[in-house]
This record gives sequence, structure tokens and C-alpha cells, in this order.
Amino acid sequence: MKVTLVAVLLACTTCTAAQVCKRGDANCDGVIDNFDIDAFVVAILDPHAVAAPPDYLAVVQPAAESCWALRACWLDTNRDALANNFDIDPFVDCVLGNRLISADGCGLPRGQVLTRSNPLTGRNFRMYIPADFNAAFDPVIISLHGTGGDGALEMGPNADLSGFPDCGDPSWPALAEDRAAYRPFAVICPDLYFNGDQASGPCNLLIDEQNILSFLDLLVQYREITPGTWRITGYSSGASAAITVAMRHHERFIQAVARYTSLDDPATLDYTYDTIPACLDPATECTWRPAQGGFWEERARWATTCGHNGPSWRDDVALRSLSVQIINNQLEPYYVSITNQTIAQLAALSPPFTNISHSVFPSSGGSAFQCNLPLGSHEEARRAAADAIARW
Repeated sequence: MKVTLVAVLLACTTCTAAQVCKRGDANCDGVIDNFDIDAFVVAILDPHAVAAPPDYLAVVQPAAESCWALRACWLDTNRDALANNFDIDPFVDCVLGNRLISADGCGLPRGQVLTRSNPLTGRNFRMYIPADFNAAFDPVIISLHGTGGDGALEMGPNADLSGFPDCGDPSWPALAEDRAAYRPFAVICPDLYFNGDQASGPCNLLIDEQNILSFLDLLVQYREITPGTWRITGYSSGASAAITVAMRHHERFIQAVARYTSLDDPATLDYTYDTIPACLDPATECTWRPAQGGFWEERARWATTCGHNGPSWRDDVALRSLSVQIINNQLEPYYVSITNQTIAQLAALSPPFTNISHSVFPSSGGSAFQCNLPLGSHEEARRAAADAIARW
């Protein structure tokens, strides 16, 4: 059977609870399975028919007419408010179990902040996916919170958890919906163990890295995102973690944007990028400490027993072209001076790092606790990160 392309604008893009409809549930029986296939095929061939076609009535009984009236919901499996051939592949994925099934049917809901857990680790992620996000090529931004924060704080709007005021910096969802400035992008904010102070040890960093990568792989498996579209950013301690994850897995991340942090010197990079992943085994050398919110502690003298002599980040030529942008403010002289020094050291390597930039914004106020800084407050730099990652 030849299926011709149709593009019909649907009357609605969401379904209320009273409609009892799920995207992909073409026979309105509450599940998405093989019994929806015949009904879906009939509808995709003639979605504009006012009355249910005879072939549809033959496979959907009883209440076929009322189910047909809900086709604006269940036909739109790719959530673009259209009924056309582009809905076929996500429908097939849902029937085969290759796509996440949410409460409203095929695929993750769009246009709302979601909380999802990594089934492999139990750690929570906040997610926001705009309605017009195209998983094939639109950016996916992983954004890491700083000390004292969590994924909800990083998603925004900010709460006054760290002493800095909320100065009106747009939340990630607001930026993801700003079509005047940005292309559609999805944003994912995990809860981190790596959270400053005593929680900044290598166990927390390595376990967070594994948690992030396995969750992204799961979203790829379910066709929600695509490899080759990933960027990563973070604030403060989360910015340090973001640079670490990006450099150690530069084949996965196109770009890293660090907000308010310093770039580690090469000697520290030897430890962070070589020694930790090569020598530390989280399964046997990391112990959970529940005090003070909980963190993972590494076994004493874990690095001294390794004898690591494997490949180093210094020998990875492909790493030199990773795009890294660091955003700081004049109120952070330590971050600024250390970062500039490290960039000079990396540029002197052979071959040099060629794509690291450092933006230092002037301060129009005398304190990081004021809201008259160019980026809002000390903590506010999401828009600058979005400018670097997703501007048209």
C-alpha cells in the first residue's frame, strides 16, 4: 500500500483528561499496541474526514465516532500539531516499545518541566522540551547546578538558596521558547552529588558523570534525543563538572559553556582527566556518607595503588578542537586570573587548544549580591550560555 504525504493542521495539540486520549492510541482502548495499527493507518490516509471512514468503523468498535473525533490527539505522535507521514515512525516506535510512553501517550510531554529518574541510578533529572523541538537536529543542553543547588534550581527560576538574589534572569524554559533569539532546544538538569566543599571529591564527580551519560543514552534509545546534538553547561562547581565531562567525553559533546568558575591548570587536569577515571572504581572504592545531605567518599590512598601509565588527555589531538567558553565577571578576580593563565598554558601545548574562549563581563555594581550586574546577579548567566549554544 502506497502512503502519500498529507499535512493537515490539527484542531488541538493537547488532550484533556475528559477526552481520555493518548497519542498513538488510535482505537482509544487506553493502551498503545498492535491493535492500534489498522486504525492509525486508516486515519493517517484521510485525517480530514469529518465522519469516521467505514474502514475505521470496522476496526474500532464500540464508540468509534467519539474516538475518531479525538484524532487531533492520537494521530500527532511526533507532537508537531500536524497529521502527516512524519507521525508514522514515532507511532511504530511506540508500538514496538522503542519510545517512552508518558501519561498522555507516545513520547515525553512537551512544553512543561518534567521530573524523571534514571532507572539505572535512581537520580532525578528535570527536563524541558519545547513543542517545536526536533530531536533529529535541535540542540540538547545539559545544565549542571552549583553548590547548594539542585536540578530544580538550575532549571529556574532561581530561589535564594546560596545568598544571591534572583534578579530576573530567564529560566531555561523561557529561553528555550524564545524564538526571536534561539532555535528550539531541550534542556536537562540533573541532581548532582558533586556539589562543592566536601562533596566535590572524585567519587561524586565520576558517579555523576556515569549517571548523566547513561540517562542521555536512555533518551537516545527511546528516540527522544539524538547523538551529535549535545552541549553541556554549568554554574560554579557545576561548571567545573561540565568542563570535566565534556573533555573526557568530547566525542559526545559539541560544546561546553562554564559559568563562573576557573579552568584547572594542566597539572590538575592530569589528575582530573587521567587519574580519576583510570584509577578509581566507584563500585569498590566509593562509600556513601549520608551526613550533610549525602555524598560519596573515596577509599583512602586510592590513587597511590593505581600506577596509571595509560593514554593521557595530552595525547588526544581531537580534544584540542572541543569548543569551550568560560563566562566570568570582574567580581571574580581569582577565577579570571587562573582561567587566563590556564588558557595561555593550553595554547602553548603542541598541538595547542584552539577553541577556548573567556568572556569577562564588567561589573556595574560593587557586590555580587546586587542586581545591577550586566548578567543580573553573580548567579545569573543562563542567557549568556544560551547565546553561545542556541542562538539562530
